[in-house]
Amino acid sequence: MEHRLFPQVSRTWQGIPFRNIRFVKELTDTTATTTGLTVSTTINAKTYATKRPLDQNFKDNMGRYITFDQKIPKWNYLIRPGD
Repeated sequence: MEHRLFPQVSRTWQGIPFRNIRFVKELTDTTATTTGLTVSTTINAKTYATKRPLDQNFKDNMGRYITFDQKIPKWNYLIRPGD
């Protein structure tokens, strides 16, 4: 999500319990600002495989592309594009 857009969407969501994904989509689509920002969303219903094994080459080179934060490495990290 675009970093300038997220605060506006967060304000729209504030204090509202999410009932289901369609409700979140409809709520997000109502986001607008006085400067003309509007939001359009889609739901990606694709099923993705989980727990796929990592390629050994990626494991060997992961340190070149991913830098984990020292305080909260699970939540904060930087991923740089490959060469």
